[in-house]
Amino acid sequence: MASKKQQFLTALSDHLKTPKDFDRFFSDLLTPGEYEDLIDRFLICRELAAGKTVQNVCQTLDVASATVVRGNRVLKHGSGQVKKMVQS
Repeated sequence: MASKKQQFLTALSDHLKTPKDFDRFFSDLLTPGEYEDLIDRFLICRELAAGKTVQNVCQTLDVASATVVRGNRVLKHGSGQVKKMVQS
């Protein structure tokens, strides 16, 4: 039997095909704050991958430096999927 994680990921890939599908899904599932945090994390990684400094990202996106440092750690030590996505 597939794990809960695998079932969730399969459901995502089977049912969410458009940006509107993703928006509706995450808007339903997450609180507005959680959804905003998810978006911020992606934007932080994109800015860092583009060569922006931690301080510049903090100012541009109005986020705390600890949040930006976490994004930097994702780019350096993560699986590489986020890095590949933000660099494309």
